[in-house]
Amino acid sequence: MTINKCVNRNSMSRYRQYFVKRKQELTNQDLEFLKWMDQVEDLVQAKIGLNLLDINDMPYYVSFEDGVTMEEMAKQTINSFNVIIY
Repeated sequence: MTINKCVNRNSMSRYRQYFVKRKQELTNQDLEFLKWMDQVEDLVQAKIGLNLLDINDMPYYVSFEDGVTMEEMAKQTINSFNVIIY
């Protein structure tokens, strides 16, 4: 089942805007993924003050499908970013 894009772009994170722009329709799994990503991004922003699109890319969708927790994904993202800046 797919859901047509019907979103208020002003209230979306940059990652969500990027993801939605790339897809014609969003599935229920896509919507769950975006909720998960919002939490990952909130955790990363709280820790290092950057949006996910401002740092190196990670395998977010695969990690979501594999059941990685939001906290673990945020930790992996931050650790990956820290490796690059040192």
